[in-house]
Amino acid sequence: MGLPSRASRTPRQGEFLTQLIAARHPAIILNATAFSALRDDGTTVLDTADVPVLQVVLASTTREAWVSSPRGLSPADLAMNVVLPELDGRLLSRAISFKAEGALDPKLEFATARHAPCADRTEFVARQAARWAALARTPHSERRLALALSDYPARAGRAGYAVGLDTAESVAQIIQVLRGEGYDLGEREWRAADVEALLESRTDHLEIPLKTYATWLKALPPNLQNEIEAAWGDPAADPSIHTGAFSFPILSAGKLSIFLQPDRGSLHDRRNGYHDTSIPPRQRLCRALCMAARAGEDRCAHSSRYAWHAGVAAGQGAGAFGRVLARGGVGPAAGDLPVYRQQSRRSRAGRNAG
Repeated sequence: MGLPSRASRTPRQGEFLTQLIAARHPAIILNATAFSALRDDGTTVLDTADVPVLQVVLASTTREAWVSSPRGLSPADLAMNVVLPELDGRLLSRAISFKAEGALDPKLEFATARHAPCADRTEFVARQAARWAALARTPHSERRLALALSDYPARAGRAGYAVGLDTAESVAQIIQVLRGEGYDLGEREWRAADVEALLESRTDHLEIPLKTYATWLKALPPNLQNEIEAAWGDPAADPSIHTGAFSFPILSAGKLSIFLQPDRGSLHDRRNGYHDTSIPPRQRLCRALCMAARAGEDRCAHSSRYAWHAGVAAGQGAGAFGRVLARGGVGPAAGDLPVYRQQSRRSRAGRNAG
């Protein structure tokens, strides 16, 4: 059901919304209001539902401006519709409408600018909401999870790095919490030292044969295929390929897969390529497509201070790598994978981990 945005603006209206949530028991909430709605006690009226709150964006720019921008949303929209809602714990979904100029009124000599819905992006949000709702109905013991750790290519010791975060110990504690909640994480007792082996690539590896990668690649939009080929050439000549396959270090704890954020492309020039948004993310794309093709992961948590690719959470279009990575793939195998990003508490914008 839909409610006007002012429904939570005043204490009286907030009380009405609280009562409505208690009566209707929503499986998921889509929020289209901007800014933060935190109250003095650090909560919001939507917290009482105890369900995911997806933030949908009504962009303040035209669709043409959005399409032509390499960053997706404008700085104003990023502030109002991305950063501030994250303080409430909302999970960013997509921009679903853009400003469009209406017909000119000859009497007024004026044309109004109104929001025009974007059908394919509205459909995406509907599928994404359905996935989150379905996940809530899935017993914990049957859920398959993935945890991606950052891998910042600077100095030694930056694998899994985040300011103020003991990554190995945090992962070990996450595993303990999940096991206590009934998730199937196998029989092994995981400790920080086991996670450190992943950070040093002293673990098993996930092998993705080049033939499999080529099949997945053909499912991408043609413009993305062309960008990858122009930037990287023949994947068989990639120096990171061993025995005819991409290889990623991974820890498997029952139905939980833990892995390092893959490189954008070259293992031999990681630092320069990490923040270069003009470089197509071959290896990250390969791992994202793998998640989709395996049809295994029901949810992915990305523990990092850095996004997988510019625009993953900035409302980019179907022809952007960010959208493919955020979906967990393309084509029939893609399931609009529920993804959330968690950060150390020193970074308040990372509260969307809740």
